[in-house]
Amino acid sequence: LYAGTDDGNVQISRDGGETWKNITTHFPGMPGRRWVSRIVASRFAEGVAYVSFDGHRNEDYAPHVYRTADFGETWSSIQSDLPPASPVRVIREDVKNSDLLFVGTEHAAYVSIDRGGHWVRLMSGMPTVPIGDLVIHPRDADLIAGTQGRSVYIIDISPLQQLNRNVLAEDVHLFDPKPALELTLRAETHERGMGDKRFIARNPPVAATLSYYLKSAVSEEVKIAILDKAGRVVRELPGTKERGINRVQWDLCYPPPAGLMRLTDQEEGAFNEGVKGPLAAPGEYTVQLSVGARRWTTNLAVEGDPIVHVSDQDQQRLRTTIQSIVDGEALNADAGRAADALVRVLSQAGGDPAAQKQVTDLRNQFRRIGQRLNALYNEIDPSPFSPTVTEANELAALNRELDAAAAALNDLIAKAPPANPSVAPVRRH
Repeated sequence: LYAGTDDGNVQISRDGGETWKNITTHFPGMPGRRWVSRIVASRFAEGVAYVSFDGHRNEDYAPHVYRTADFGETWSSIQSDLPPASPVRVIREDVKNSDLLFVGTEHAAYVSIDRGGHWVRLMSGMPTVPIGDLVIHPRDADLIAGTQGRSVYIIDISPLQQLNRNVLAEDVHLFDPKPALELTLRAETHERGMGDKRFIARNPPVAATLSYYLKSAVSEEVKIAILDKAGRVVRELPGTKERGINRVQWDLCYPPPAGLMRLTDQEEGAFNEGVKGPLAAPGEYTVQLSVGARRWTTNLAVEGDPIVHVSDQDQQRLRTTIQSIVDGEALNADAGRAADALVRVLSQAGGDPAAQKQVTDLRNQFRRIGQRLNALYNEIDPSPFSPTVTEANELAALNRELDAAAAALNDLIAKAPPANPSVAPVRRH
């Protein structure tokens, strides 16, 4: 057991608190007694512990941080290159990597990957603010920072937990990602008129966060591919090329279907148009990082929403329905483009006015079908459940109408005068 007091005493007991030994004088370089802001005993090795002191009450603003490996008999300063006028409020040892340390100071949070040999400011998205406490979530690999007056901040530290000398020596390293959780349901609170009384922050994105390390910036193309169990490419994403740890997020979706505009519910409840593809099924995927011609791979688990229970049969029916909409939209987009091209050919050739009207009518029909497919897609895809009977019937009717219209267009294409370039008939992919 370790105990630290607000007047600078540090004591240790090795018999469960029966007897205590005062080790206050064992800290080299301390200018006097200072408030003991934190003591942390290591979970990795007996005898290892960390202590931080906050001297601002004594007009001492230096960072005082120490480490022992012999139950407090001797201590070494790990202040290193922490800013000179930034008292330390808290120190934490990581729960998975014994070399990984975090401190919170009067102004910022810092990280060390070599037990305090070198510190780097860890302030991605966080303002300059006193850090009152730091907690590491043992399951989710999140660092949670409690600030004085600026709320709570959370950052994913899973790549840092995997950093070691071997990783840093590599030119490129692809980190193992955390499992990604598909959350498809949303709640609307209807609090838009509350102004600044609405105490809320953005949730983390429903996405897989993919991290990789580059020893130096690269000029080659960097790409990330998501592959399913059969090795088929589910999604390709461009990667950043900066020195250090780079991060890319996969939204757990396939590429956006051609021509489909999906409405996305924004944080403030507004509805804006955005393109998003259908959700990938829960399961195991492969992440492939490419830097030029070189490749690295790791595994990614995508987990379904644990609150929503959907049978495998309903999941398969949902995926089949969504794929049918995507295929129909692809045919409809091709048909619309072909109809536009055929209108131009007939106009330039001075063709039959009746044929031109038929093509124009078909073009308008394809636009209506596309709008209805789009609406149906936005009804079905955000839900994890099987489509309703009404939705299934509407899709079947739309596909019948689309096939008939495409066949009529192909007949008109076959009768059209020769053109350069020619208008090709349309068919399902």
